Formats: sequence, C-alpha cells, structure tokens
Amino acid sequence: MKICVADDEKEVRQSIVMKLTESHPYANVFDVGYGYEALEQIKLIRPELVFLDIRMPELDGLEMLANVMNALPKTKVIMLTGYNHFEYAKKAVHFGASDYLLKPADVDEIKQVVQLTYDRLTEQLGMELNGALGTTMIEGLFYRNITYWFDDRVRKLILFEDEVVHAETHAKAICGFECQGQKVLIVTAEPSYSGGSFRDSGELTRLWPAEWKTWETKRFFDIDVFHRGRFRSNADSAVGLRLDVVRAVKAADREKLNEDLSLWIQELQSLQANVVREECAKLISLLDSDFTEGQTFNILEYGPKEVWLREVERYPTWQELRTWLQEWVMKRFDQLHPVTVPRGSADWFEKALSLLELRADMDITLESLAAEVGVHPVTLSRMFKQQTGLSFVRYLTRKRMEKAKRILISGDQPIAKIAESLGYQDHRYFTSLFKNEWGMTPGDYRKQHGSSFGEK
Repeated sequence: MKICVADDEKEVRQSIVMKLTESHPYANVFDVGYGYEALEQIKLIRPELVFLDIRMPELDGLEMLANVMNALPKTKVIMLTGYNHFEYAKKAVHFGASDYLLKPADVDEIKQVVQLTYDRLTEQLGMELNGALGTTMIEGLFYRNITYWFDDRVRKLILFEDEVVHAETHAKAICGFECQGQKVLIVTAEPSYSGGSFRDSGELTRLWPAEWKTWETKRFFDIDVFHRGRFRSNADSAVGLRLDVVRAVKAADREKLNEDLSLWIQELQSLQANVVREECAKLISLLDSDFTEGQTFNILEYGPKEVWLREVERYPTWQELRTWLQEWVMKRFDQLHPVTVPRGSADWFEKALSLLELRADMDITLESLAAEVGVHPVTLSRMFKQQTGLSFVRYLTRKRMEKAKRILISGDQPIAKIAESLGYQDHRYFTSLFKNEWGMTPGDYRKQHGSSFGEK
C-alpha cells in the first residue's frame, strides 16, 4: 500500500510519516512536500491514500484535492485541518475527500484511517476480480501487494499452482484465490515477460478464459513445456474420424474399429482439454444410442449427453481418460455385436484352457492358441472375455503368476531362472507383475511360505 503525506509544515509531515511507518511497517510512505511539486509526486506515485493539509501556500488543499481526484479517482484523500478550519474540512469531504483529521493527528486515528482504507481496497479488489472472472466461483481470496492491482502501469500475470515454484514468486503476489479447487496467484510481471498479461480488470476479463484453458490443457496432457499453437479449440478435424469410428462399430468391423479409433485418439491429442472431453462425450453418446437399429444421426449437430460429459470429466488426465474410453468403446462393440458361439464351443474352449495350463509360457499367443483349437483369434478373444471375465492376456498372466507361486515354494531355483522359464527375459518385469498380482515380491512370497531359500 502506498501512502503520500502533503503539508507545508515539515515537522507535521515528518510526524505523520513516522507514525505511519511505525504502525504500518509494510506500507510505502512518501513525504511529498507541498504545492505543485507535491501534486506532481502524487501523480507519479499513484498512492492509494493521501494525507493532505487543508491550507497550504502555492496550491491549497481544495485545489490539490480537485487535481488528485481528477487524475486518480480511486485514491482516498484524508484532509488535515486545525480547529479554526473545521467547516472548510467538511466542505472538502463534500468535494470528494474520504474524511478529515484534526491536527495534531493521533496515532490511533491514523491507524484507523489506514485500516479502513485497506479494507475498502480489498473489498474493491474482490469485487473487480469477481467481475473480471464472470460466473467463475473463487474461494479463499487473500491479499499481498494490493497496491499493484490498482496501478495500470504494472503488468500482471496469472499463475497456477503447479507453476508457482519459487518463494520469490509468492513475494511478487498481488493476491491469490482458489478456482474449482485449483490455487491461482496474480503476480507482477517481469519487464522481459512476453506471455499473456493484463494491466486492469477489463484486460483480465479477456485474458482469463484463454489462460484457464491453457493451464487445464497443460495439466490434462501432463506436459512441462507448453506451446500454445499446438493445441486447437476447433475440433473440425476430429469430426470425420469420429464418424469413421461410429461406422466401424455399426459395421461390426473390429479390425477397422481398432484402426479408426487409434487415428481419432491421435487427432484428439492436438486439441484443448475441454474440446477433447466434449469429443469423447459425443462419441460415447452416439454409441450409447440406438443407432444400430437403423436410425440416422447428423454427427455434426449431435451433441454430448450431459451424463456422459460428467462421466468423462471424472478423469483428470488424458492417459486415464484414453484408457477408460478405449475399454468402453470395445465393451460397447461386444454388447452391440455379441459373439456367435460356434457349435461345440464348450469342447474347444475347454481344450484352450487345458493348453494354457500345460504351457503357461511366452511361446503361446492368442493367434497360436486359436490355430490349435481351430477357431478365429477374434472368436477366441471374445470367448475368453465372455466366459472368464478377463482378456486373454490378463488370463494368461494370472496363470503364469499362479505357476510362479508353485515353483517358488518347491525349490531353490533363482528368481531370474523362474522368470525365464515362464517366458520373461527381464526378471525385474516379472517381479513387477508378481507383486501386482499377489502384493509382494517373489522373494518375499518364498520367505513367507516356509522355504528356507532366499531370493537370488
């Protein structure tokens, strides 16, 4: 907070400056003298509060008040007066002064005036900030160097929680708040800064939506270096690919679906986070509809259902959303096109399970197993999901881990050898899979189940 003191009596100025400095050590207090020089200093400093003598030579208090109010309408002016100029001081209040104090000003009165001014400023800052951010709800608003908020010569930045890494950044903070659970700081900009900045609340209104989307996209894709031109807000390029995915599902073409879904997902990675979520919700809304019953949709106009938009928004990162989306689309494909179980399927599927029991190693694949039992790999894959609730790969991994347990407690074979016998050349990867399955490393499992052999 900046405070100026103007009075033609040097002793009076020094006394007020001393009282202000002692009672408000974090305020910037300026002795600006009196007359035209004082007026120029006030215009240059742009203080939030001015203590102004009512009667001065060269330029009296009312004239200076009029000039200050004209140049700096947001500045609060407190008139200093003696008993014999009491009516004059009340007239000054009528012309725009915030209040007046009788000389000699008491330290408690000065403290009260400063605190009242500070409270008004914080209230005004809060109103301007809420107005600038529109309907955005902010919480936990706090203030640091509020003086810079009201100085439109100072360029200001929006910083989000993950960008605030240095203590000196907090020292430059004007204010801070939480928006949708995310911490935000408004700070002063370095002169060399070339990014998005603002000088007043009007510019903040225009800047905020773009800065929020930029930060949200950066967090969503988990990237450190952000290139604004890389991510687009227009999804036109993804619409045609989304239509290809829908057509592949409708045509029951699983291979084409995998290809088109991969291309569409790749295209989404060039869009802003909010656009990606909307695109995902649109696709799911389409696939969740009855379009397979012969209905026709204008995909350009088809909007996302609110329920699916909320579901998509549950995933804070692209990696999580992408994984869930791919699983959902393939599951929906299976629901729309249930596998037609070949005659005698129970026999060949039982045979497939028996082969897995006997040969739980990397030499067996979905394709090779399907060839041995005489069915198409897609049919075998869907039968695994239908009959066991697990994918082929997940079922095979579980069988390997079960076999690993039996080997671990039956002898002293080294962990690396066990991994290799099960088809894992990297024993660290094998250890990771084992721990994910059973909650402990192979060595720990061996120790806990009675074997005297240690991990090797």
